[in-house]
Amino acid sequence: MVSPTIVHSFSVTYDMAYAEALKIPWDQEKGKKAYATFQRRFKRYWKKSDEKRVLKWVARVNGLKWKKESIPIYYVNHLTYGGISDPLTILIHTKYMPVNRETLIHELTHRLYSQHFPNKIKKLNRHLEKIYPNEDWGTTHHIPVNMTTLLVYQKVFGKRDYEHLLPVVATRKRIRRANEIMYELLPAMKGNVVRYLFSLNRKKVNELHQQARNKPNPFRETK
Repeated sequence: MVSPTIVHSFSVTYDMAYAEALKIPWDQEKGKKAYATFQRRFKRYWKKSDEKRVLKWVARVNGLKWKKESIPIYYVNHLTYGGISDPLTILIHTKYMPVNRETLIHELTHRLYSQHFPNKIKKLNRHLEKIYPNEDWGTTHHIPVNMTTLLVYQKVFGKRDYEHLLPVVATRKRIRRANEIMYELLPAMKGNVVRYLFSLNRKKVNELHQQARNKPNPFRETK
C-alpha cells in the first residue's frame, strides 16, 4: 500500500491568476509574506504526525488505498472557493486556522476518490444520484466526501474541535445540503463509507431521514 507524502508550497502563478480572475490587486511580495506567516502559525494546527494520520484515515474510512506517492498542495491568498481538488489548491484562511484543516481533509478525500475514478467512485456517484433524484449532483457527489471529512476530522482532531467549526464551514448551499443529508445517514452506518452508501436504497434513506426529522442536525437550515 502506498503511503503518500504531501508537498506544501505557495504558488505565485496560481495566486496571480486567481487574483486577476477575481479582479483583485496582486502583489507578489505581500503574497509570499502572507504565506510565510500562515505557514508558521499553521504548523501548530497541522503537525507531520497529524498529516500521516489524516492520510491513513481518509483511506481507511473509505476502504480504499492511495495509489500515488506524492500529493502537491498549493496555497493561495485569492480563490473563489475554500479549496479545489485538482490541482489541489487551498485558500489561506487566517482568521480561524482549523478551517484550513477541514478544507485539507475535504480536498484530500476528493484526491483519493479521483484515484478510484471512473470505476468505484463513478458508480457510487451514479448510485447516489438515483437515490436522490431531486438533489443537485453537486450535493449527491459531496455526501461521501463530507461524511469522510467529518469522520476523519473527529478521529484525528476531536469531536469538540469539529463542533467549533460548524458556524464557518459548508456555507455554500449544495455543500451544506450534502452535510445535512450525510449527518442523518451516519447513525446507521456500518463498515466503510463507500460500502455503506452502496448498501442504501431510496426506501432505506427515506426511513433514515424520517427518523431524523425531529432530531437535532447542525447542518439543517432553519426557516
